[in-house]
Parts: sequence; C-alpha cells; structure tokens
Amino acid sequence: MPTRNKILTVIVGAVAGAIIITSVGFSYMGWMLTGDAHKEAKEYAEKAVTDLQVSFCVTVAMDDSEFDQQMAKLAKEDDTYGQRDVIEGSGWANMPGGPEPSNNVLAGCAQELLAAS
Repeated sequence: MPTRNKILTVIVGAVAGAIIITSVGFSYMGWMLTGDAHKEAKEYAEKAVTDLQVSFCVTVAMDDSEFDQQMAKLAKEDDTYGQRDVIEGSGWANMPGGPEPSNNVLAGCAQELLAAS
C-alpha cells in the first residue's frame, strides 16, 4: 500500500502544480490565448499605421504653401469635428494611392499641428 499512497501523492502534487503554474502564468507572466494575442497584435498594427499616417499628414502640412491660412482655420475650430473637417479639406492626410484617412488620423494630425504651433 505505501506505493499506492506515493503514486496518489505524486499525481495530486502534479495536478496541483499544473493548476498553480497555469494560474500564475496567465495572471502575472503575460501568457495569453491565441485569440487574445491576435487581437493585441492587430491593435498594435493599427496604432502603428495611424501613427505613420499622422506623421505623414504633419509633414505634408508643414510643406504646404497654404499652411498659415489652414492653420488659422484650424485654430478657430473649437471642437474636434471642425478640426477634422479642416484637415480633411486641406488634403494633408490623403496618402497617395491610399484609403480615405480615418477619424483617428484626422484628429491626431490636428492635435499634432496645434501642439506644434
């Protein structure tokens, strides 16, 4: 019988250890399921693309000959909707051959330009 008790103790210890390491891994060590990892990667990628497009918008704006007039319009706008309309109307956020700029790009460009001026 001592062998049977030892085997049972080992099995219970292994199961308890697996439960503990799994709990610690997911809670504190950053482990995640595949679906969560894909979701997080997609969010990081979208943020990186938005940041790139905002940077492009600011660069194009700084090189525009009508920069001062557009900035005066932008500064007059009190809400983000109006600011986005000014940025969209100026064409600064339109990447050649790219899709329409998102609201996040337009708002980010407006914020960057207002902060720089």
